[in-house]
Amino acid sequence: MDWAEFARQQGFEGVIADPYKICYELGIDVVYRDTDNDGYLICSNGCKIIIISNRISNKHRRRFIVSHELGHFLLHGESMYCCKNLYDTNSDRLNSINQEQQANAFASELLLPKIKLKEYLPDGLIKFSNISRLADAFNVSMTMCARKAIQLSKMGSEILLVYNGDRLSWYSTSNPELSDINIFKSKYQRLSNLYCHIGSVIKWKSGMTSQDMDVEEFIPYDNQKLILIPNVKNIL
Repeated sequence: MDWAEFARQQGFEGVIADPYKICYELGIDVVYRDTDNDGYLICSNGCKIIIISNRISNKHRRRFIVSHELGHFLLHGESMYCCKNLYDTNSDRLNSINQEQQANAFASELLLPKIKLKEYLPDGLIKFSNISRLADAFNVSMTMCARKAIQLSKMGSEILLVYNGDRLSWYSTSNPELSDINIFKSKYQRLSNLYCHIGSVIKWKSGMTSQDMDVEEFIPYDNQKLILIPNVKNIL
């Protein structure tokens, strides 16, 4: 079952949800501990606890992790990762990759529902100024909002390339013909190669307004760069 179908059954579709409120209503305690991993869901002897690592301070990241673990609780039930002791966080048992993908999809749709996001997307090209306003409205990170907004673009010509350091990590586009990341890895595995090809880049900051055809760069974290290109044909 995909998240959209599950959302319809639960009545969450199109609603901007508060993951902390949902946890409270479900009797799940959210606590913060010194752990190596980002988060854990523990269900044992009637106790339901989500543990978030103390090293994560970003509020958007915390909301996503709580939503992710909530996804495990609602989607996977007894088949999910489970610790029997609050501090037993070194178990070898791990969720399957499929379960992790499902929990990520759940968290993404819970925090940023497609049906609501589509209502606020511009009819023209999506720019970082649009994404910034939407991220603030939905209380999510710029990276998450950018990825989803570009996937739902009404123009369909934009592409978002995301680099960690100098290496291409992932990209987002609404064009189904560009679903294979190897198309770009062969040319633009390194950010320096992309810069050489596109030339001028606008280093976007909050409050800025750029021209439609400007290539924009935004740095949400020290080692991550988002490159928003208005027309994917310019780099193919």
